[in-house]
Amino acid sequence: MSTPLKYIFNALPPYFGGKRRLLPWIFKALAGHIPKSDWDKYTFLEAFTGAGSVSLYAKALGFKEIYVNDWSDRSQIVIDGLLCNQSKILTRQDLLWLTQPLPKGVESRIQKAWSPTVFSSRHVEALDRIWYWSQQKQDVVKRNLGLLLLWHLTVQSVCMGTSINKGNRPYAETLDGLRDWQDLPAKRFADGSFTKLLLSRWSPLTRLQHRINKGVFGGVPVRGHQLDATEFVSAVQGDILYLDPPYPGTLSYETSLKTLDDVLMGPHARTDVPKSPFTQDVKSLCPLLDAAQHIPVWILSYGNHAIDIDGLVDLVRSVAPKRHVQGYVRTYRHMSHVSQRTANEELLVIATD
Repeated sequence: MSTPLKYIFNALPPYFGGKRRLLPWIFKALAGHIPKSDWDKYTFLEAFTGAGSVSLYAKALGFKEIYVNDWSDRSQIVIDGLLCNQSKILTRQDLLWLTQPLPKGVESRIQKAWSPTVFSSRHVEALDRIWYWSQQKQDVVKRNLGLLLLWHLTVQSVCMGTSINKGNRPYAETLDGLRDWQDLPAKRFADGSFTKLLLSRWSPLTRLQHRINKGVFGGVPVRGHQLDATEFVSAVQGDILYLDPPYPGTLSYETSLKTLDDVLMGPHARTDVPKSPFTQDVKSLCPLLDAAQHIPVWILSYGNHAIDIDGLVDLVRSVAPKRHVQGYVRTYRHMSHVSQRTANEELLVIATD
């Protein structure tokens, strides 16, 4: 892979709960159990892919092969568009296709549903065009590259990119002339989060195209799945399993990403999404780990809201008493809109048989 590691992650959209900044720490811990020089002999599995940073990193590091999974439709955009994709990129012709006007008689779906409650009229036209023309692509990879571009642009069309909801309404209404600029918090001008919305939504498309294309590379085969996490770990064979389930005490993906899912999936968006059991109880990890007994190495990321590192290590040992289990801790801070806790720790457990 010719692109430096630090650039490939620009292809991924911002995602709360993502592990981008923790990747060197996680894989350094793995190297303490399996030498990095041997990783090309091992199959890497990820049950909760999210926005894909862990598996994209594993792909760049050259594991033998990778199996990725996520139940959500939004994650399939990253899985099909980047992780499994070995060579297809967004071309100039693709951008021209995705940004052409809607055909006569085609409804501006996103504008009708979310403007100005979330997006201003100056932004939503671009979102509607890219969504519609992405759907017309017969090539699954190209379709998902278009949706990945839409995801990036959606993030850039709100003041706080990881919180795409009606909290953006004051900013959208201000841009549309429905609210006085003086009503907005001064800090949103000072930190640039509002002033970025004054830029044309067409101007960043070429830059986003190049960012996404830097995340496309081959060399390691990647297989994508869309299963319940327990079903996935039961069904696949591999050597190293990475688990990053939703943590109890943090935002629910089902509710916090509802608007984003509607923008990306449109009429195909699921309306009956059940609440994840992993956000409710630490003990929900036990059936998942038990289903993974056939996989030699487990890497488990977790938060400390409901359990500390000693408790997490004990829980893993209760499911797999014959494994060697080692815990690691790293202090961090959530963004304020994700969690108000200030004493956050990222917990990491590696269990080997």
